[in-house]
Amino acid sequence: MRNILICRMHHKFSHDISQLDANFYFWRIDGQVDKWWFPGVPQPPNVLYCGNKKDIDYDVAIVGTYQQALFVKKTLPRLPVIAAIGRGIEANQKLVIETDLIHTLVGGSVQNMRFSTHPRTRVIYRGFDPDVYAGYTGDIPYAISVGNNVSARAELQKEMTDQIVDGLPHSHIGLGCANLPNGIGGLDHQTLCGFYRSCRVLVNTAEPKLSGHSNTVSEAMLTGMPVAITPFADWPLLIVNGESGCVSNDVGLLRGFVERCLGSQAYARKIGAAGRDILLKRFKPEDFVAKWTALLDEICRLEAK
Repeated sequence: MRNILICRMHHKFSHDISQLDANFYFWRIDGQVDKWWFPGVPQPPNVLYCGNKKDIDYDVAIVGTYQQALFVKKTLPRLPVIAAIGRGIEANQKLVIETDLIHTLVGGSVQNMRFSTHPRTRVIYRGFDPDVYAGYTGDIPYAISVGNNVSARAELQKEMTDQIVDGLPHSHIGLGCANLPNGIGGLDHQTLCGFYRSCRVLVNTAEPKLSGHSNTVSEAMLTGMPVAITPFADWPLLIVNGESGCVSNDVGLLRGFVERCLGSQAYARKIGAAGRDILLKRFKPEDFVAKWTALLDEICRLEAK
């Protein structure tokens, strides 16, 4: 079994990591040992906390930032390093270029695809467990938007969202949203999935040039929730308006779709089911596991530099 040193961890990926034939030793380089796992989230048996142990026979390190890459290379200079970047790779070009990585992994959004031509870069779509994201009912005729309202970019997105849902039953969910009208603060992942299952429709007005696929949109659709979103990543190629969701920059069109979903639970369920089918084909967990395992096998066979 491979021993992987990992400096980047997200609870939404934990069910994927648990399927891999490897032990993942989590290393918090900031020393906050009491915050290495996520409250209320089951810890996979193959994810362990290693502190700052250097005596474990690691095969490879996975990092998410330039600083993490430099830290690992300074501490364990002979250890091969890869970077796993879900989105925003434009901001991580320094990491890709300057740290002599074995591989860079990106989450696979259209605007990031140009980096996949780099000899050390490959695209591996995240695999979602269909049993984790399921059970949509849409019993609550509410629209929801999910995002942290903590930056100017988030404020700009929120303005468009507000136009779409003005006067409609709606809630903003995310850090910094608790003080907004109809706002709810940050939620743990399990609670958030409950909102995906019970509320009627998701509104997401992401900025095209900066966003990847968005876990929010992916998880909502996989649950069976219909989505009204702006065009970003390759969602316009996947979603057919009025059949499997609604993708547009037209506020009126998006609002009309949201109103129809709020007015008809049967319609929302029909659209949501079609969207879920698309996502199940695109983000297959077995493909994720196979590609990650193949990559880790390949890297672990590399001779140390």
